[in-house]
Amino acid sequence: MYAPTDLAHEIGHAVLANTGDLRGDPWLNTGLEESEWQTTHFENQVRSEMRLPLRTYYKKLKEHNPTTGEDDYYPDGPRLIKKGHFSVYVPNYDYKKENPPSK
Repeated sequence: MYAPTDLAHEIGHAVLANTGDLRGDPWLNTGLEESEWQTTHFENQVRSEMRLPLRTYYKKLKEHNPTTGEDDYYPDGPRLIKKGHFSVYVPNYDYKKENPPSK
């Protein structure tokens, strides 16, 4: 977890709630409410602007590895990004095109 991107996600919920656009219905049988798709898209816009890796899955499962004594994390839930940097929620939204790398 990273505080600035976690905050961006929660601000996304707040903005949607304040504008009346917070959608609680499931989106395309993905098991997630549409509001989570909306806010993770906003979070990924912020991640892209900050040149951070995009959030590719909604959540991660934690599993303790007894051999190493460390926790391993595995992606879980619907995939949020396709082809490396395109939004699943907003058709044809290219995070790299919107925020190209600085030279």
